[in-house]
Amino acid sequence: MQMSDSPSSGTGQRPVDAENYDWIVMKSLIDTHEQLMCVMEKHALSAVSTGESPTEELVARLESARRNHERAIDDIDMAIAGLREQAAADESAGDSDSTVASDP
Repeated sequence: MQMSDSPSSGTGQRPVDAENYDWIVMKSLIDTHEQLMCVMEKHALSAVSTGESPTEELVARLESARRNHERAIDDIDMAIAGLREQAAADESAGDSDSTVASDP
């Protein structure tokens, strides 16, 4: 398993529908979890095999994991905002439909 500094879900663009929001959030969380597990495994293996942990390597891996967590939070925030916009648009469209239906 190789860690990457590339964005987890990465487009910076809002998806068109709720299913895409779900995918962006899930993919981001999965990538972040995977990277954190990799850091923990490498740290544990190093500590067990040598009795010490390479500090600079661990710091670099933890910083990378933190960036991925920040991206995951950004993805979640984007999904929340998009879902709220979509709900408001759906509500507005519903209001428009009921107004049109009630016009004589």
